[in-house]
Amino acid sequence: MLKQKAKDMKKNCLQCNTEFTARRSDAKFCSSICRSKYWIKNNNPKQEIPSVQTQLRGLLSETNKEALVQKRLVEEKTENLQYKTLKKQIADPI
Repeated sequence: MLKQKAKDMKKNCLQCNTEFTARRSDAKFCSSICRSKYWIKNNNPKQEIPSVQTQLRGLLSETNKEALVQKRLVEEKTENLQYKTLKKQIADPI
């Protein structure tokens, strides 16, 4: 492999797309900052979290949420009625 002179090796940075003069033939980035930003952007495991959250949000549609709320309201009313009935029976024994 022939070595090129630095003045002949004009490349574009993969991160910021700025043209730079490469010191090596395999250079891909204009600086270590761009190399780090590129690596973080493309190798960050946190990027998987939003897709999982989106999938979980899709499981409960608005109608399902409303049905769950209505069910809970009915349960609370039933529990409240049972409580009042028991309280009344305790207060007024037959």
